Amino acid sequence: MKDLEKQLAIVNSECVSIRGFVMHANNLVTWLFGLFVASCALSPCRAGEGETPLEPTWKVVSSVTEVEQCDIGVLALTCLNSKKPLLEAVSKRANLEYLDVSDDLSDEDCGYIAPLKNLKYLDLSHCKVSASGLKKIQTCKSLVVLIMAQCSLVDEDVAAVVGIEGLQELSFHGCKQLTDSGIRKCSGLLKLGKLGLGQTEITGTAFDNADAWLCLRSLSILKCRSVSDEGASCIGKLVKLTSVIASACDKLTHVGIRAICTLPQLQSLELVGLDLPPGLLSFFDGGSLTNLDLAGTTGLTADSFKTIGVLRNLKKLRLDGCEWVSDQVIEQLCTSKSLSDVGFRWNTSISDLGLKQLVATGQFSRIIIDGCSGITKATIAALREANPKLEILD
Repeated sequence: MKDLEKQLAIVNSECVSIRGFVMHANNLVTWLFGLFVASCALSPCRAGEGETPLEPTWKVVSSVTEVEQCDIGVLALTCLNSKKPLLEAVSKRANLEYLDVSDDLSDEDCGYIAPLKNLKYLDLSHCKVSASGLKKIQTCKSLVVLIMAQCSLVDEDVAAVVGIEGLQELSFHGCKQLTDSGIRKCSGLLKLGKLGLGQTEITGTAFDNADAWLCLRSLSILKCRSVSDEGASCIGKLVKLTSVIASACDKLTHVGIRAICTLPQLQSLELVGLDLPPGLLSFFDGGSLTNLDLAGTTGLTADSFKTIGVLRNLKKLRLDGCEWVSDQVIEQLCTSKSLSDVGFRWNTSISDLGLKQLVATGQFSRIIIDGCSGITKATIAALREANPKLEILD
C-alpha cells in the first residue's frame, strides 16, 4: 500500500514494486482515532500453517531497463507513462516473489501477473480490479499475501479472491462497499491467518460461524462504523484470535467490548478512541494479554487500574491523549509486575512526580511522554542521566 515505506530487507528474493506514490503522513487527530494502525493490515505476519514472507526494501525505478538490469530484484516504479512495457518486463521475471502494483492496475493488466508462479506477496491497493481480473491471479499458486486496500470491490468480487487458495494474509482495508455477505465467503480460505477489514461496512456477523474460520489469528475492524454488539459477540467466539484492532468502532457498547476482551488467547488489543467501561480490566482473564492500546479513550479512571496486576503478562500499554490519565493512574500502574513499555503522549495532567514514580520501579525500558507539558525538562534530563539504559522519549 502506498501509505507505507517498505522497511525489511529480503535476501536472495526477486521483488518488484510498481507504485505511483510513497507515504502519506498521518496527522495527530487521525493517529489518535486509530488510522495509524491501518498499516497493521499490510504487514505480513506468521499465520495459518506456514509463514508469510517478510517485506523487502523496495528500490525505486522508472524504466524497463531498470527492471531488467536490477540484480537484486527489489524495485519500485514511480513513473507510469509506459505501463504496458513495464508490466511486460515484470511478467518475464519468473522468480519474482514480491510485487506492488498499487494505484494503477486494471482487470486487463492482471494478465501480466498470471505467469508469476513464484509470487508470494501482491499489493493491488487503489487498483481498479474486479472478479474478472482476480480470476487471472488465481494461477499464482504461491501467493500468500494479498493487499487490496482502497479498492472498489463489491461482495460479488470476493469469491474470486477465495479462489486464491493459499492466502494467509488478506487486507480489504478501505473497501467501503464490502459487507458481511462478501466477507463471509473468506471463511473458504482455509489457511487465512490475518484479515484486515478496516473501514468496510461489516457489522461483524460475517463471523457468525466461528468454526469456519479455522486459522484466523489476527483481525482488524479499524473504523468499522457499523460493527455492532451482535457482531462483536460473533468475533468473541473466534477463540484462536490473538490480535484484534477494534479502534474507532463507534457503535460498540460495553457489551460488545466485553465480548472481544474475553477472547481466551488474546495477546494484543487496540481500542483507540472508544468509550470504555470503568471495569474494563475485569473483562480479561489476565493470562495472555501482552499489548493494550487505549489511546484517546474515555470512561476510565485511576480506580480502573487498581486491578492492573490481573494482567500478569501485560508488557506494553498506550494511554496517549487520555484526559483521565494523571499521577494517580501512574501510581496504580506502578503496582504491575510485568509492564515495561508505557506511553502517555499529550497528557497534560502528568507531573514530574508521576514520571519519577515510574522510573523508581526499575522495571521500565521505555517511557513515552512527548507532549506531556506538566513534566519539566530538568526532571527528564536528571532521570536520563541516572538511568542510562532507560529510554525516555519526549
